[in-house]
Amino acid sequence: MESDLLDNITESIKSVNKKKLCGIQGSPQETIYNFYIIFLSLELLAITKKINGNAIYKIIEPDNGFEEELTDSIAQSKERIKEYSTKFLSILEQLPKNYRNCDPFDKDKHKRDVTYTEMSGLYQRIDDESSNSLAVNTVSLLPSLSNVTENRVVVGARIIVQNNILHLQVSDAKIDKNYKIAKDEPNHWIKIEDIHIDVKESRLNNNTGKLHEFEDYIAWKENSTGFNFDEILVEYGRVVIGLKFGMSNIEEEENTNRIQIEVQSMEYDYQTGQLVKDSEKWDRPNSEHPIFLETGTKVSTTTNEKTIVDSNTNQWGHLKVSYDRSDAGQTTVPLFDAQTIESIDKSPSGGIGFHHRSSNDEYSGFFALTGYSIDYYQFLKETNNNLN
Repeated sequence: MESDLLDNITESIKSVNKKKLCGIQGSPQETIYNFYIIFLSLELLAITKKINGNAIYKIIEPDNGFEEELTDSIAQSKERIKEYSTKFLSILEQLPKNYRNCDPFDKDKHKRDVTYTEMSGLYQRIDDESSNSLAVNTVSLLPSLSNVTENRVVVGARIIVQNNILHLQVSDAKIDKNYKIAKDEPNHWIKIEDIHIDVKESRLNNNTGKLHEFEDYIAWKENSTGFNFDEILVEYGRVVIGLKFGMSNIEEEENTNRIQIEVQSMEYDYQTGQLVKDSEKWDRPNSEHPIFLETGTKVSTTTNEKTIVDSNTNQWGHLKVSYDRSDAGQTTVPLFDAQTIESIDKSPSGGIGFHHRSSNDEYSGFFALTGYSIDYYQFLKETNNNLN
């Protein structure tokens, strides 16, 4: 197998700092797996043409001896396919499954509620934490779930502000066999429930009513609320069907209410293309976050510098007011990446993370979602074992 091109592509991917790598193509592992499918398709196309040619020659000249040559060609094709699989497996095992969005290359391309959003108004007024405030001072803890009754799974996610409440929202699509999204199947965003009236009622009435704080929502309080940075990958054989913010149950050193990312998944049978009924499970972080991540105070939409992921899963962060002359200290930072995290090939999600990224210590950066593909190494390994 001529593998110079493949080796060069793989080495290029591996040489890039994982925390700098960004794009909408999906994970490096998914990209190389799709490359494998192209190799396989070309091989099958070539041997199919030979088989069809043999059938025509048999009609024209029955004793041309081409049948023996065809038998050899089929055997050689099978060997090449085995070689492809072995080569690609060795490469896939080394490649990461995570991916993230890039930030606009030009700061003037930033657009509120398109490339970024903000918990705006916090720390600007004396009443910015009250239930009557116009500030975005509440985070929804309600889940956004795909429609599993129609065999739909999460293919995208984003952070969005609706009626002054910060939400997580997922988009779903119908899954088919072999981890493929059904052909020509449109994905759609799961509707966010309008909870701002119920939240206000709960806060005005000592946490009574339809919704309850720390279960359905959390009201942001200065110096006592923060975000944990976590990366959640679901087990192989499961796919993501839901996403939410939740409250950490772990006793952290600091006396703060910690918000964390939580992921729901279901078992999936790739041979039938069906989700396994009653197999839903929530995955939650189970480690402490003792280290506070100090972020800058400049607004990151004012620079063209590329961002790099600078958070780790043992860290946490919070919000503060910018000290940038350009906005007179009127921005709550860090901002949130509002772009959809998804693969360009529209594939099922194998996990979600929550990270911080910035260009340098002076800029506040962005809180953002990390995407994960399913484990294509394990999938190819399993399908190969089933064929042998």
